[in-house]
Amino acid sequence: MIPFLTKHIIFPMYERLRCRDTIKYLKELEESQWFSPKQLKELQFYKLKRLLHHAYHNSPYYNNLFNKLGISPEQIRNFEDFTRIPPLSRDDLRENLENIVVKGKQRGIIKASTGGSTGEPVFFYMDRRRAAYDIAAKIRARRWWGIDIGDKEVILWGSPIELTRQTRIVKLKDRLLNCILLSAFDMSEETMSEYYKLLLNFKPKVLSGYASSLYCFAQFLEYENLNAKDIGIKLVISTAELLYDFMREKISSVFGCPIANEYGARDGGFIAHECPHGNMHLTAENIYVEIYSGDRPAQSGETGEVYLTHLDNYATPLIRYKIGDLLTRIDEGCPCGRGLPLVKVDAGRTHDIIITDSGKLIHPLFFIYIIRDLPGIKQFKVIQRTTRDILIQMIITDDFDKDNVGLIRNKIQERMGNQTRVEIAFVDEIQPESSGKHRWIVSEIPGKKLGEYKFEGVEV
Repeated sequence: MIPFLTKHIIFPMYERLRCRDTIKYLKELEESQWFSPKQLKELQFYKLKRLLHHAYHNSPYYNNLFNKLGISPEQIRNFEDFTRIPPLSRDDLRENLENIVVKGKQRGIIKASTGGSTGEPVFFYMDRRRAAYDIAAKIRARRWWGIDIGDKEVILWGSPIELTRQTRIVKLKDRLLNCILLSAFDMSEETMSEYYKLLLNFKPKVLSGYASSLYCFAQFLEYENLNAKDIGIKLVISTAELLYDFMREKISSVFGCPIANEYGARDGGFIAHECPHGNMHLTAENIYVEIYSGDRPAQSGETGEVYLTHLDNYATPLIRYKIGDLLTRIDEGCPCGRGLPLVKVDAGRTHDIIITDSGKLIHPLFFIYIIRDLPGIKQFKVIQRTTRDILIQMIITDDFDKDNVGLIRNKIQERMGNQTRVEIAFVDEIQPESSGKHRWIVSEIPGKKLGEYKFEGVEV
């Protein structure tokens, strides 16, 4: 489809049919991104007050919570007062969903869930307002890179929700919107060869998807001496997983274009996006983010847990929601001139962090940098079963030196303690998660409370 027709006719018509004010919200966001930090804070608090009032009067869970606390929305006069509301965990959401959801008739409400790649999925309800704002925020962020509505895009995705909805009608819709969805579940050499041919024929301007899938695809193209630059991709967008520097370098080199990092979550929304200056900007107009190191707010440059409040999801108010992620707070401005606050996405999900027997936390990069540069390792996965038990799965080639097994084990024990058991298993295949993601580091320790520990960074 001609991009001009998609941008000016098909996309606006599609959003109107879905009863979403996406174009209106996009215009608002195009203006508000240039607000000063003070103006953005004022906008956030205005929207926060409306959300609290709505939750108190329409959500049984929050009505009961406010009454138990002995406060009302009118008594929340600033962001400090807001911290009187206790955080909401994913377990809280699972156990109380039907009471958290607002009562009364609401049109356009859909039930959604997280991918469940870390265990039991989390269900929630999403309204048209939140969906429209998330789409608008994504379009705005892509415009920073010269990408607009209607530009051809190929998406490497693995969510069963999307992949099982590829009916003829949905496929037609994607084609009209110049989008092709490819499965990240099957990244075999045969499949990736077909993907390469499709991309050469379709000539997308954007390639987006899981960081691990993009990295795997780039590795394959390089190994097979297939020229990805012939495709003509102008931007690669990495999402849904932590994008490590070595992955960024490989992907950018193979496709011959910049790569932009995108950070979001199904239950959290479109949280942040990278601008061409290399900084991650929060979608501050719609999402209020708190970062906590233990029981106190993190300082600039400090990593902590994320408490997130989506200011425009009125169907399921998620207030001070502990989404299970770690971010680094950055109290600086950006040369791009936007007032949107900055964060650093360098620590990943809480389930990617390894806990030592003494209670310290180790960044996943520690393990990745030990293993990834050793010759003969095609793929690996580090699994922490207990604080004293590490399993490393590896797919190796004939180039792998078995003496490096001792090297890997010694380096891990130096950091985690000699009592740590390090098992290395050579396997033929490492299965992706149920969502299609390929996770490098996984902790199976139940009930981790990272706020109680000291985060231990990694010197690179």
